[in-house]
Amino acid sequence: MKKLEMALCALSAGLLLTAGCSQTAAEIRIEKFSSYSSEYRGVEAKITAPVISGLSIPKLEEELNAEFSGKALKLTEQYTTEALKLLADKSTEDGHLGYEMGYEIPVNNEKVLVLDLWQMNIAGSSSTTHNFYTFDKAAGTQITLKSLFNGKADYIRVLSDQVRSEIRKHMKKESGAVYWLAPEMPEGFSSIKPDQNFYLND
Repeated sequence: MKKLEMALCALSAGLLLTAGCSQTAAEIRIEKFSSYSSEYRGVEAKITAPVISGLSIPKLEEELNAEFSGKALKLTEQYTTEALKLLADKSTEDGHLGYEMGYEIPVNNEKVLVLDLWQMNIAGSSSTTHNFYTFDKAAGTQITLKSLFNGKADYIRVLSDQVRSEIRKHMKKESGAVYWLAPEMPEGFSSIKPDQNFYLND
């Protein structure tokens, strides 16, 4: 949800800036680790996985790199499965499927580095999912929403209240705009997840 990301970005960026840090920025690097491309009878794959280095916690670095590679492998296997189905199919009808994965660095300043690992599935229409990873360059660690608050703070409630407030502001400004927001809409937004996808944009 775009409005949710906007609200989380604005609030969490402010929290990071108030924390302050005098450490020297870590040499966090994100580079291309692997690349796979293939096409068979209308089924196409373009899959690139990144690798991260320079984090201050080796175990975290290993876990993240395993996660990145795992996503790439899973997508490659999905492509292979569909391609093999076509190989076994004796008809002349081709498929219309695409599996893509890549990464971008939307933010890279003296404080934070953000990795956007995206995946696109194409089957008639296309859908794209984004997984954001935000890193504190001074500490050489990954930033989570929980890490932006002290141990006793109810960060889920605080951020959820902020998001609801931002959504209501947009609803008032944009005449005729409709947003899915609970309790007015039972299926609408009510709370962020403990591991909510987010990134810092400043």
